[in-house]
Amino acid sequence: MGHGLRLTFCTAAFVAVASTSHAHSGQMRPEAAREQQWLYRDVLGSGNVQPTAVFLSYDYSAVVFSATCDRRKRELVLRSELETGAEAPSIEPMEISSNSSSVRLRTKLVDGYLEDRTPITKELVSIFHSKAHLEVFVPTEMGEPLYVGHAAPLRKLGLMCRSR
Repeated sequence: MGHGLRLTFCTAAFVAVASTSHAHSGQMRPEAAREQQWLYRDVLGSGNVQPTAVFLSYDYSAVVFSATCDRRKRELVLRSELETGAEAPSIEPMEISSNSSSVRLRTKLVDGYLEDRTPITKELVSIFHSKAHLEVFVPTEMGEPLYVGHAAPLRKLGLMCRSR
């Protein structure tokens, strides 16, 4: 086995063991575990400055959705992969909600991905300033919203997009 392959295998095994031990040991509260599913980067691997928030699956194996800012239009852009077999006419718009407030996004199919956009409105800013945890309605097998926790990276990105 080459060194690169061994390192990849060891890293994957460590992530699997670490996530399993945290999830089953009771050491990490569900809210804290949810926050571990978020990543935030100001600069992409290519060197381009593109603030991005990413929400990972519960086992960190896949990107559920990513968020960026369209600076020119001052819009928050969420992007998720279209589930296999989903048909374009049945696609529901994404929604970001907190307690009783929610903002619906404009949804369209772009190169096999769902792209959802919303201007940074007073309602969205109010949601991002609230202390309540967030839910994001994305197409899933269960048809239920994703509980994404406090979602600090998404809030940071949305509020930063407003001021650009």
